[in-house]
Amino acid sequence: MHLSQPLFYTENKELGAKMIELPYKEDGFRMVVVLPDEIDGLPKVLAKAAETGLLTDVFNLGPANREVKLELPKFEVKNRLNLKDLLPKVGVSKMFDEDAPGIVKNDTVTVSKALQEAFIKVDEEGATAGAFTGVIMVPYSWPASIPQPIVFKVDHPFLYSILYQDKVLFVGTSTR
Repeated sequence: MHLSQPLFYTENKELGAKMIELPYKEDGFRMVVVLPDEIDGLPKVLAKAAETGLLTDVFNLGPANREVKLELPKFEVKNRLNLKDLLPKVGVSKMFDEDAPGIVKNDTVTVSKALQEAFIKVDEEGATAGAFTGVIMVPYSWPASIPQPIVFKVDHPFLYSILYQDKVLFVGTSTR
């Protein structure tokens, strides 16, 4: 995917990465791409993010105040999880063994299976980004050169996340 427009962007030297936000057409949805500064830096970024968290940086993304030239490889992720194996590990197991109220209105049910499927596809046609428009007013200024665009070339392993408002829906890595 090639895109050239103002986007939300930040750099975090402590994390050793830069981030960019791609809003989707649907309000509230966005993809955040975290690109390590080093080609082989993804394990370090993941370890640091596990220690300190990443959401603060995500919520601090702001306008780059200039054009961003984004190059993001095409990728597709399909994942299917059997939640009956995972949910008991985090304390959710009763609904598989006995009647559980609140799942079906005015009734109780016993859950026999719980599955989750996720699908993400990024390509030239399938990733739609919104636009940010801003104007800075100054009383007067001297002639200045136009700032060079930020180049955000995703050419080594990276982390990505799909969010809806302040909720993380999906997180993954790509080793492309």
